[in-house]
Amino acid sequence: MVVGSLIVWFFGKNVIAIFNKEPDVIEVGKVFLEIQIITYLVSGFSSVLQQCLNVFGDTLIVMLIVLFGTFAVQIPLAYFLSQSTVLGVYGVYWAIAIGTTMMASTYVIYFRLGKWQHKKI
Repeated sequence: MVVGSLIVWFFGKNVIAIFNKEPDVIEVGKVFLEIQIITYLVSGFSSVLQQCLNVFGDTLIVMLIVLFGTFAVQIPLAYFLSQSTVLGVYGVYWAIAIGTTMMASTYVIYFRLGKWQHKKI
């Protein structure tokens, strides 16, 4: 994820230019990719914890965290940040990053509580 994030940071405009040559689109896409670097880094870590919980049979908590993170955090936050702040469309990108970070934090807290160790399969 770190290597991919560095590539996105330094060559994001070039990647976007492959698909669209309009300067405005390239600039919006570059900012999007830069904000999403947070999501990329957190997602890798989050995926590991999520899959650990799945392997141990604690799938309900994974489902609840994803549902809550998506429908109670990311979607409302995306609407609020894009409509009620100066962020505009970038508010959607920040909502994704914030929601992903919140879900990863929840996995860490739940994992550290150790309840998954007592799960009966």
